[in-house]
Amino acid sequence: MRAPGPSSWTISARDGSPFTTALYVREAFGLGVAPDIPRLTPPVPFLEELAADPVDWDAWWDAICAAGPEIAFVAPPTGPDLFLAYEQVLRNVSVWANRERRHPDPRSPDALDPTRMVRALEQSLGRRASFSFFVDALPVTGDWHRDVSPTWVLVSTDVWLDARRLIPLLEERVRPLI
Repeated sequence: MRAPGPSSWTISARDGSPFTTALYVREAFGLGVAPDIPRLTPPVPFLEELAADPVDWDAWWDAICAAGPEIAFVAPPTGPDLFLAYEQVLRNVSVWANRERRHPDPRSPDALDPTRMVRALEQSLGRRASFSFFVDALPVTGDWHRDVSPTWVLVSTDVWLDARRLIPLLEERVRPLI
């Protein structure tokens, strides 16, 4: 059964740079925040202890989430110590992130899996998809993900590179949007 009308949907995959920057600051300055988020990989060089209030880091993470998925840079909104740390490592983060980032091969058979998933959902639900969804792949390991909103999820690089884990996770989140 085919639904009338054109299909109009996007799943945007991004590198999650604002989140990666916040996690880089967490690790470079030994902040005891967000223990539920795995450590970055490769390991971040430790710089020094920072006497920042964990509430300030949490406020920064919340500001990144509130800014929306299309904003690439979000500076810490509170805490002068945290802002100075952010400024100190801003250039280092991109060099570090690009040095050993693992990317999926766009020529792999798995590259079309999201398209196949959406087409199968359209067919089973009897209607055309019309949505925008964002996936930020963070350079952390393990079977980790965090929903930012109904249309935005953060995933570990391990999940991002494994279609057997990524596609069911996406399907569960995309199905209500179709």
